[in-house]
Amino acid sequence: MTHVIGAIVAAMLAAQPDASPPPVDEKLLNAFDQVERDVRRLGDWSQQSAIIRDAVRKVWQRSGWTDETDAYALKVAEEVSAIPPWDFPARMDKFTGLLAERYQLNDEQKSRVTSLFYQESFGFFLKNAKVVIDQAREVVGARVRQEPFTPEQVARWARDGAPLMADGRARIERIADLMRQDLSPAQREILQRDFAGFERRFRDMEKMRTEWADGRWRPEDWGLEADPIQSGQAAPAPTDQPAKSGRTPGPRGLSGPTRLLPHDETTWVIYVRDFSQRYRLDSAQRTAADSILTELVERAAQFRRDHANEIARVPMPARTYDPALAPIRRVFEELKARLDPIPTGAQRLLSGP
Repeated sequence: MTHVIGAIVAAMLAAQPDASPPPVDEKLLNAFDQVERDVRRLGDWSQQSAIIRDAVRKVWQRSGWTDETDAYALKVAEEVSAIPPWDFPARMDKFTGLLAERYQLNDEQKSRVTSLFYQESFGFFLKNAKVVIDQAREVVGARVRQEPFTPEQVARWARDGAPLMADGRARIERIADLMRQDLSPAQREILQRDFAGFERRFRDMEKMRTEWADGRWRPEDWGLEADPIQSGQAAPAPTDQPAKSGRTPGPRGLSGPTRLLPHDETTWVIYVRDFSQRYRLDSAQRTAADSILTELVERAAQFRRDHANEIARVPMPARTYDPALAPIRRVFEELKARLDPIPTGAQRLLSGP
Protein backbone atom coordinates (compact mmCIF):
# COMPACT_ATOMS: atom_id res chain seq x y z
CA MET A 1 0.00 0.00 0.00
CA THR A 2 1.40 3.36 -1.01
CA HIS A 3 -0.81 5.50 1.20
CA VAL A 4 0.51 6.73 4.52
CA ILE A 5 -2.61 5.37 6.16
CA GLY A 6 -1.71 2.01 4.66
CA ALA A 7 1.62 2.17 6.44
CA ILE A 8 -0.22 2.88 9.68
CA VAL A 9 -2.44 -0.15 9.20
CA ALA A 10 0.58 -2.32 8.37
CA ALA A 11 2.34 -1.17 11.53
CA MET A 12 -0.79 -1.87 13.58
CA LEU A 13 -0.92 -5.41 12.23
CA ALA A 14 2.77 -5.86 12.96
CA ALA A 15 2.09 -4.87 16.58
CA GLN A 16 -0.99 -7.16 16.67
CA PRO A 17 -0.37 -10.07 14.26
CA ASP A 18 -3.73 -11.74 15.05
CA ALA A 19 -5.80 -8.62 14.34
CA SER A 20 -7.86 -8.08 11.20
CA PRO A 21 -7.14 -5.03 9.07
CA PRO A 22 -9.72 -2.31 9.77
CA PRO A 23 -11.89 -1.22 6.82
CA VAL A 24 -10.89 2.11 5.29
CA ASP A 25 -12.86 3.95 2.62
CA GLU A 26 -10.91 4.40 -0.62
CA LYS A 27 -12.00 8.04 -0.90
CA LEU A 28 -10.52 8.64 2.53
CA LEU A 29 -7.25 7.08 1.45
CA ASN A 30 -7.13 9.24 -1.66
CA ALA A 31 -7.83 12.40 0.35
CA PHE A 32 -5.13 11.53 2.84
CA ASP A 33 -2.72 10.83 -0.02
CA GLN A 34 -3.45 14.28 -1.41
CA VAL A 35 -2.53 15.83 1.94
CA GLU A 36 0.78 14.00 1.76
CA ARG A 37 1.44 15.41 -1.73
CA ASP A 38 0.55 18.89 -0.50
CA VAL A 39 2.97 18.61 2.44
CA ARG A 40 5.77 17.44 0.14
CA ARG A 41 5.31 20.63 -1.90
CA LEU A 42 6.63 22.58 1.07
CA GLY A 43 10.11 21.32 0.17
CA ASP A 44 12.94 19.87 2.23
CA TRP A 45 11.41 18.73 5.51
CA SER A 46 14.57 19.55 7.49
CA GLN A 47 13.94 23.20 6.69
CA GLN A 48 10.27 22.96 7.64
CA SER A 49 11.09 21.19 10.89
CA ALA A 50 13.51 23.98 11.82
CA ILE A 51 10.66 26.48 11.47
CA ILE A 52 8.36 24.25 13.51
CA ARG A 53 11.00 23.72 16.21
CA ASP A 54 11.54 27.45 16.66
CA ALA A 55 7.80 28.14 16.81
CA VAL A 56 7.15 25.35 19.33
CA ARG A 57 9.93 26.58 21.61
CA LYS A 58 8.46 30.07 21.59
CA VAL A 59 5.02 28.70 22.46
CA TRP A 60 6.45 26.66 25.35
CA GLN A 61 8.39 29.63 26.71
CA ARG A 62 5.55 32.13 26.46
CA SER A 63 3.08 29.70 27.99
CA GLY A 64 5.28 29.21 31.04
CA TRP A 65 5.65 25.49 30.41
CA THR A 66 8.99 25.18 32.12
CA ASP A 67 8.95 22.29 34.60
CA GLU A 68 10.58 18.91 34.04
CA THR A 69 7.49 17.28 32.48
CA ASP A 70 7.12 20.27 30.15
CA ALA A 71 10.76 19.91 29.08
CA TYR A 72 10.20 16.24 28.32
CA ALA A 73 7.06 17.01 26.28
CA LEU A 74 9.00 19.66 24.35
CA LYS A 75 11.77 17.17 23.60
CA VAL A 76 9.23 14.69 22.28
CA ALA A 77 7.56 17.35 20.12
CA GLU A 78 10.88 18.46 18.65
CA GLU A 79 12.26 15.01 17.92
CA VAL A 80 9.04 13.64 16.44
CA SER A 81 8.38 16.71 14.28
CA ALA A 82 11.90 16.43 12.82
CA ILE A 83 10.69 13.31 10.97
CA PRO A 84 8.61 13.94 7.80
CA PRO A 85 4.88 13.57 8.55
CA TRP A 86 4.41 11.15 5.66
CA ASP A 87 6.67 8.68 7.48
CA PHE A 88 4.18 7.99 10.27
CA PRO A 89 5.73 4.66 11.34
CA ALA A 90 9.10 6.35 11.85
CA ARG A 91 7.42 9.07 13.89
CA MET A 92 5.69 6.44 16.00
CA ASP A 93 8.95 4.53 16.45
CA LYS A 94 10.63 7.69 17.69
CA PHE A 95 7.73 8.52 20.00
CA THR A 96 7.44 5.08 21.56
CA GLY A 97 11.22 4.84 21.83
CA LEU A 98 11.26 8.06 23.87
CA LEU A 99 8.46 6.68 26.05
CA ALA A 100 10.35 3.42 26.58
CA GLU A 101 13.45 5.37 27.56
CA ARG A 102 11.62 7.62 30.00
CA TYR A 103 9.64 4.85 31.71
CA GLN A 104 12.32 2.16 31.39
CA LEU A 105 9.82 -0.13 29.67
CA ASN A 106 10.78 -3.72 28.99
CA ASP A 107 10.14 -5.21 25.55
CA GLU A 108 6.69 -6.54 26.42
CA GLN A 109 5.58 -3.26 27.96
CA LYS A 110 6.87 -1.29 24.98
CA SER A 111 5.02 -3.60 22.57
CA ARG A 112 1.73 -3.12 24.42
CA VAL A 113 2.17 0.65 24.65
CA THR A 114 3.00 0.83 20.95
CA SER A 115 -0.12 -1.16 20.13
CA LEU A 116 -2.23 1.18 22.28
CA PHE A 117 -0.96 4.30 20.54
CA TYR A 118 -1.45 2.82 17.08
CA GLN A 119 -5.02 1.82 17.89
CA GLU A 120 -5.95 5.19 19.33
CA SER A 121 -4.18 7.14 16.57
CA PHE A 122 -6.03 5.19 13.91
CA GLY A 123 -9.33 5.53 15.76
CA PHE A 124 -8.81 9.27 16.12
CA PHE A 125 -8.11 9.63 12.42
CA LEU A 126 -11.13 7.60 11.32
CA LYS A 127 -13.47 9.48 13.64
CA ASN A 128 -12.20 12.95 12.73
CA ALA A 129 -10.92 12.38 9.19
CA LYS A 130 -12.94 15.06 7.42
CA VAL A 131 -11.94 17.89 9.76
CA VAL A 132 -8.32 16.70 9.96
CA ILE A 133 -7.94 16.47 6.18
CA ASP A 134 -9.81 19.69 5.39
CA GLN A 135 -7.81 21.72 7.89
CA ALA A 136 -4.50 20.12 6.94
CA ARG A 137 -5.02 20.93 3.27
CA GLU A 138 -6.04 24.49 4.06
CA VAL A 139 -3.08 25.09 6.37
CA VAL A 140 -0.52 23.48 4.05
CA GLY A 141 -2.05 25.13 1.00
CA ALA A 142 -1.65 28.56 2.57
CA ARG A 143 2.00 27.84 3.32
CA VAL A 144 2.66 26.59 -0.22
CA ARG A 145 1.06 29.75 -1.66
CA GLN A 146 2.95 31.81 0.95
CA GLU A 147 -0.26 33.33 2.29
CA PRO A 148 -0.40 34.38 5.96
CA PHE A 149 -3.04 32.91 8.24
CA THR A 150 -5.79 35.32 9.27
CA PRO A 151 -7.61 35.56 12.61
CA GLU A 152 -10.82 34.67 10.75
CA GLN A 153 -9.30 31.45 9.41
CA VAL A 154 -7.89 30.50 12.78
CA ALA A 155 -11.26 31.25 14.43
CA ARG A 156 -12.94 28.77 12.10
CA TRP A 157 -10.22 26.15 12.66
CA ALA A 158 -10.52 26.64 16.41
CA ARG A 159 -14.29 26.21 16.40
CA ASP A 160 -14.15 23.15 14.15
CA GLY A 161 -11.27 21.73 16.20
CA ALA A 162 -13.11 21.66 19.53
CA PRO A 163 -14.40 18.08 19.07
CA LEU A 164 -10.91 16.96 17.97
CA MET A 165 -9.34 18.30 21.14
CA ALA A 166 -11.98 16.63 23.30
CA ASP A 167 -11.57 13.32 21.49
CA GLY A 168 -7.79 13.52 21.65
CA ARG A 169 -7.85 14.18 25.38
CA ALA A 170 -10.21 11.26 25.99
CA ARG A 171 -7.91 8.93 24.06
CA ILE A 172 -4.81 10.07 25.96
CA GLU A 173 -6.64 9.52 29.22
CA ARG A 174 -7.68 6.03 28.09
CA ILE A 175 -4.09 5.17 27.14
CA ALA A 176 -2.82 6.43 30.50
CA ASP A 177 -5.41 4.34 32.38
CA LEU A 178 -4.41 1.20 30.49
CA MET A 179 -0.71 1.90 30.91
CA ARG A 180 -1.09 2.21 34.69
CA GLN A 181 -2.24 -1.39 34.88
CA ASP A 182 1.03 -2.57 33.38
CA LEU A 183 3.54 -0.33 35.20
CA SER A 184 5.54 -0.68 38.38
CA PRO A 185 4.97 1.82 41.23
CA ALA A 186 8.05 3.81 40.16
CA GLN A 187 6.85 3.92 36.57
CA ARG A 188 3.35 4.96 37.67
CA GLU A 189 4.81 7.86 39.60
CA ILE A 190 6.45 9.21 36.45
CA LEU A 191 3.21 8.70 34.51
CA GLN A 192 1.25 10.57 37.16
CA ARG A 193 3.58 13.58 36.86
CA ASP A 194 3.52 13.50 33.07
CA PHE A 195 -0.27 13.21 32.90
CA ALA A 196 -0.68 16.11 35.33
CA GLY A 197 1.59 18.17 33.08
CA PHE A 198 -0.42 17.14 30.03
CA GLU A 199 -3.68 18.18 31.69
CA ARG A 200 -2.21 21.55 32.66
CA ARG A 201 -1.01 22.21 29.12
CA PHE A 202 -4.35 21.00 27.73
CA ARG A 203 -6.25 23.47 29.94
CA ASP A 204 -4.00 26.27 28.73
CA MET A 205 -4.52 25.22 25.12
CA GLU A 206 -8.27 25.02 25.56
CA LYS A 207 -8.27 28.55 26.96
CA MET A 208 -6.26 29.74 23.97
CA ARG A 209 -8.53 27.86 21.57
CA THR A 210 -11.55 29.67 23.03
CA GLU A 211 -9.85 33.03 22.49
CA TRP A 212 -8.92 32.13 18.93
CA ALA A 213 -12.49 30.99 18.22
CA ASP A 214 -13.55 34.53 19.20
CA GLY A 215 -11.14 36.01 16.64
CA ARG A 216 -8.43 36.92 19.17
CA TRP A 217 -5.51 35.20 17.46
CA ARG A 218 -2.08 36.71 16.87
CA PRO A 219 0.90 35.18 15.02
CA GLU A 220 2.82 35.33 18.32
CA ASP A 221 0.41 32.74 19.72
CA TRP A 222 1.98 30.20 17.36
CA GLY A 223 5.52 31.57 17.50
CA LEU A 224 5.16 32.96 13.96
CA GLU A 225 5.79 36.67 14.50
CA ALA A 226 9.16 36.47 12.68
CA ASP A 227 7.92 34.09 10.00
CA PRO A 228 8.35 35.76 6.59
CA ILE A 229 5.16 34.26 5.19
CA GLN A 230 3.07 35.32 8.16
CA SER A 231 4.52 38.85 8.10
CA GLY A 232 3.89 39.15 4.36
CA GLN A 233 7.62 39.54 3.63
CA ALA A 234 8.18 36.26 1.80
CA ALA A 235 8.94 36.11 -1.88
CA PRO A 236 5.93 35.52 -4.13
CA ALA A 237 4.97 31.88 -4.46
CA PRO A 238 6.75 30.27 -7.43
CA THR A 239 4.71 29.81 -10.60
CA ASP A 240 5.17 27.85 -13.78
CA GLN A 241 5.50 31.07 -15.80
CA PRO A 242 8.97 32.59 -16.30
CA ALA A 243 9.58 36.16 -15.24
CA LYS A 244 9.35 38.78 -17.99
CA SER A 245 13.08 39.37 -17.73
CA GLY A 246 13.71 35.70 -18.42
CA ARG A 247 15.40 35.29 -15.03
CA THR A 248 14.10 34.35 -11.64
CA PRO A 249 14.76 36.92 -8.90
CA GLY A 250 17.92 36.52 -6.86
CA PRO A 251 18.64 37.29 -3.22
CA ARG A 252 17.94 40.87 -2.32
CA GLY A 253 20.14 43.02 -0.15
CA LEU A 254 19.19 43.42 3.45
CA SER A 255 18.96 47.20 3.24
CA GLY A 256 15.62 47.00 1.40
CA PRO A 257 12.36 45.46 2.61
CA THR A 258 13.28 42.59 4.91
CA ARG A 259 12.53 39.20 3.38
CA LEU A 260 14.74 37.25 5.76
CA LEU A 261 16.25 37.88 9.17
CA PRO A 262 19.96 37.15 9.66
CA HIS A 263 19.37 36.68 13.39
CA ASP A 264 16.55 34.15 12.83
CA GLU A 265 17.73 30.88 11.31
CA THR A 266 14.17 29.78 10.51
CA THR A 267 14.07 32.38 7.69
CA TRP A 268 17.36 31.50 5.99
CA VAL A 269 15.57 29.08 3.69
CA ILE A 270 14.39 32.17 1.76
CA TYR A 271 17.96 33.16 0.95
CA VAL A 272 18.90 29.63 -0.14
CA ARG A 273 15.79 29.27 -2.27
CA ASP A 274 16.39 32.60 -4.03
CA PHE A 275 20.08 31.79 -4.46
CA SER A 276 19.19 28.47 -6.11
CA GLN A 277 16.68 30.14 -8.41
CA ARG A 278 18.94 33.00 -9.38
CA TYR A 279 21.81 30.76 -10.46
CA ARG A 280 19.56 27.95 -11.72
CA LEU A 281 21.39 25.38 -9.65
CA ASP A 282 21.12 21.79 -10.79
CA SER A 283 19.97 18.95 -8.54
CA ALA A 284 23.44 18.17 -7.15
CA GLN A 285 24.13 21.83 -6.46
CA ARG A 286 20.78 22.27 -4.72
CA THR A 287 21.52 19.24 -2.57
CA ALA A 288 24.85 20.78 -1.58
CA ALA A 289 23.19 24.11 -0.78
CA ASP A 290 20.46 22.43 1.29
CA SER A 291 23.08 20.41 3.18
CA ILE A 292 24.96 23.58 4.11
CA LEU A 293 21.69 25.22 5.19
CA THR A 294 20.71 22.27 7.36
CA GLU A 295 24.11 22.18 9.07
CA LEU A 296 24.19 25.89 9.83
CA VAL A 297 20.55 26.11 10.92
CA GLU A 298 21.25 23.40 13.47
CA ARG A 299 24.40 25.18 14.66
CA ALA A 300 22.46 28.41 15.14
CA ALA A 301 19.64 26.53 16.85
CA GLN A 302 22.11 24.91 19.24
CA PHE A 303 23.50 28.35 20.14
CA ARG A 304 19.94 29.50 20.73
CA ARG A 305 19.30 26.54 23.04
CA ASP A 306 22.54 27.14 24.96
CA HIS A 307 21.81 30.86 25.44
CA ALA A 308 18.01 30.79 25.67
CA ASN A 309 17.78 32.92 28.82
CA GLU A 310 20.11 35.59 27.48
CA ILE A 311 18.32 35.78 24.14
CA ALA A 312 14.88 35.87 25.76
CA ARG A 313 15.79 39.16 27.44
CA VAL A 314 16.42 40.89 24.10
CA PRO A 315 13.33 42.72 22.74
CA MET A 316 12.30 41.51 19.29
CA PRO A 317 13.10 44.78 17.44
CA ALA A 318 16.63 44.83 18.93
CA ARG A 319 17.54 41.37 17.76
CA THR A 320 18.78 42.64 14.40
CA TYR A 321 21.74 44.33 16.13
CA ASP A 322 21.98 43.18 19.77
CA PRO A 323 25.33 41.51 20.61
CA ALA A 324 23.52 38.54 22.19
CA LEU A 325 22.55 37.32 18.72
CA ALA A 326 25.76 38.32 16.94
CA PRO A 327 26.98 34.68 16.76
CA ILE A 328 23.80 33.70 14.90
CA ARG A 329 24.17 36.62 12.51
CA ARG A 330 27.77 35.51 11.87
CA VAL A 331 26.53 32.00 11.02
CA PHE A 332 24.27 33.58 8.40
CA GLU A 333 27.30 35.33 6.91
CA GLU A 334 29.03 31.94 6.82
CA LEU A 335 26.02 30.52 5.00
CA LYS A 336 26.37 33.15 2.28
CA ALA A 337 30.12 32.60 2.02
CA ARG A 338 29.79 28.83 1.70
CA LEU A 339 27.05 29.08 -0.93
CA ASP A 340 29.02 31.53 -3.05
CA PRO A 341 31.41 28.99 -4.70
CA ILE A 342 28.61 26.61 -5.74
CA PRO A 343 27.51 28.26 -9.03
CA THR A 344 29.76 27.77 -12.05
CA GLY A 345 31.15 30.68 -14.02
CA ALA A 346 28.60 30.03 -16.77
CA GLN A 347 25.74 30.07 -14.27
CA ARG A 348 26.97 33.41 -12.93
CA LEU A 349 27.14 34.91 -16.43
CA LEU A 350 23.60 33.75 -17.19
CA SER A 351 22.29 35.19 -13.94
CA GLY A 352 23.26 38.71 -14.98
CA PRO A 353 24.54 41.48 -12.68
